[in-house]
Amino acid sequence: MGAIPKLDINAVFGGYLFAQSGDGRYRVPDGWYPVLGLPGSLDIEEHAVLFCSLREPIEAAAQKACLNGVIETIRIHRSARVNGPDTMLVLASDLIHEFTLCRVPKIADANELARCLAGAPQTQVPPEKREAYRRTRYGFGSGPGAVSLRIDLRSDALARLYAASGVDCGVFITACNPHGLAQDDASNEAAHARLGAELAAGAGRVFEGAGVGLAGDWPAEPSWFAPGVDLESATALGVRHRQDAIVWAGPDAVPRLVLLR
Repeated sequence: MGAIPKLDINAVFGGYLFAQSGDGRYRVPDGWYPVLGLPGSLDIEEHAVLFCSLREPIEAAAQKACLNGVIETIRIHRSARVNGPDTMLVLASDLIHEFTLCRVPKIADANELARCLAGAPQTQVPPEKREAYRRTRYGFGSGPGAVSLRIDLRSDALARLYAASGVDCGVFITACNPHGLAQDDASNEAAHARLGAELAAGAGRVFEGAGVGLAGDWPAEPSWFAPGVDLESATALGVRHRQDAIVWAGPDAVPRLVLLR
């Protein structure tokens, strides 16, 4: 194993996204490859797969090894018996042969990979709360126009809403339970109404919704989705309403968790 280079995560991977499929096809840009072998890289419930892009030197080495220069998958090999306790192998496959590219520091799952690549900021929000935010479904609208968002998972329904509304971004935000401290119903209802009025005055069309934790250990929080709110404005809103985080999506229609403190 000594001849296999050990690299930093960010020296190997250029980015990540979760792609969803309803027909067996994953609509991702050229140069993005499915990642296998990490817990959480396959989301059966959402028919979603984690894809990654590679840094140029790594991608070039993988293409040189693969048949006709075509990389089909990237696989993570996490066996401590093979790699030792603190590293894991990154391999590329052309579906006929598999080639070892490098070693990287060991990570636990797809969520940790995403945090590493996003350059997880210093934050006062504890890890368990950040994980709870990631395991929440953010829904709004009803009937055929209903939208359900998950962190880091592209939403085709959101992309359609963008197209219909003539925007390329939006924020999902609540004013309930400031800084994650549970409030009584009357306080939350008043805060929700104030936020709705503020959003309607600035963004025009807004959608009422709720964030529902998948683990069922936190009550649904009344929330709003406002199309057309840019990241700077969305962040200022969240800070003003004393929230730990907001969910914002840009032109790629991928909801991102934005920590505010």
